[in-house]
Amino acid sequence: MVLNARNFSKRISSNAENTPPAKAARAQTSFQTAARRRRARTAGTATRTPHVAVTQAKRRDNAKHKQSVIRFQMATPPHTPAIEMLELGTGHASGTSPNTPITLPRLLQRQVVKRFPREPVTDAEIRFIVAEGTNMFRSAHLAKIQPTASNAVPKEVPLLVKDIPTHLRPTHALAVYSSQPSGGRTKVTLYPTHKQIHNICCHILPPLPGAVKDAEKDIITVPVVTLALPSPQTFPLLSAYLYTKQQRALFASFLPPGCRVPDNLQPDADINDDDIEPFGNVIAQTYTAQAILQCVLKVNGVWRNACALGVTDQRLWDTVDLVWEVLLSALAISTGLPKDQWPERMCTVHSSDEELDEEDFPLLSGSE
Repeated sequence: MVLNARNFSKRISSNAENTPPAKAARAQTSFQTAARRRRARTAGTATRTPHVAVTQAKRRDNAKHKQSVIRFQMATPPHTPAIEMLELGTGHASGTSPNTPITLPRLLQRQVVKRFPREPVTDAEIRFIVAEGTNMFRSAHLAKIQPTASNAVPKEVPLLVKDIPTHLRPTHALAVYSSQPSGGRTKVTLYPTHKQIHNICCHILPPLPGAVKDAEKDIITVPVVTLALPSPQTFPLLSAYLYTKQQRALFASFLPPGCRVPDNLQPDADINDDDIEPFGNVIAQTYTAQAILQCVLKVNGVWRNACALGVTDQRLWDTVDLVWEVLLSALAISTGLPKDQWPERMCTVHSSDEELDEEDFPLLSGSE
């Protein structure tokens, strides 16, 4: 459901709070795992292989430098809107140039989250989300928003929930719109949602206000909360993961349609660095550079939304980091970027069974 944005009286936070900072307070990636850094500090050289020693030395050296970027030159198709090419700060608005420079961050940094004060999440709430998250996700999609008399964003909206069990019914509707001024009419999309998901997963947001009316009826009335995001079009991808926690589904959603992921590159597998570039080559040989770039923009959008909402789920970041590596490799091959211009991989992809601790990853403290 798309509405005109006129009533923002119930915004839960300012644009500044919903927009990731221009410069992260601390660059954290799932590549730099706590276990590996502890081994780098404590293990003797006799117990480490030369490859591990070199990798750790590169990691320490790269940590001293600012975020690096990777630059591509690619043809701009006439139908590609200039705003999509500018989304990552290319600095070129014209789509008439035969080649458009694209500048992408080498790694997707994340911020240190300043958590919004709230009541602690109980074990019972976490168990409920783990057990019913997928069913809640389906219920949010089954709920039908009923038409309203006005085109403005309402304070509350009726939902048809006839076939949804009471304990799985949505509690709110999010009115999602872009935090980036467009100069024209603002597109607002309503999404039925559950306050439990956002209270547990989105640490920058305050608890969603208001309560459901007529909770036992076939048509319930839920509060509408406006939410400004840097990439509203990718919000459904992030929302689906927050409900279901399905890494493989998220990873596949970032790739071009029909792209088959090898078992050894699934985000919950033990990843070997040497397998990333061959998979990138397969993508480059199968899809156009423009199709790969659209996937890159999709990943970038989910990353920015996750930063804006204060999502600290480590498995989400593992998936984003892995697919970013794959797509950058594919784009480099597709655009013919010389190998000597590829930035060195900052560090190796972390294995899914390695230990993480809160001392080295303060974002992991709490319910995740």
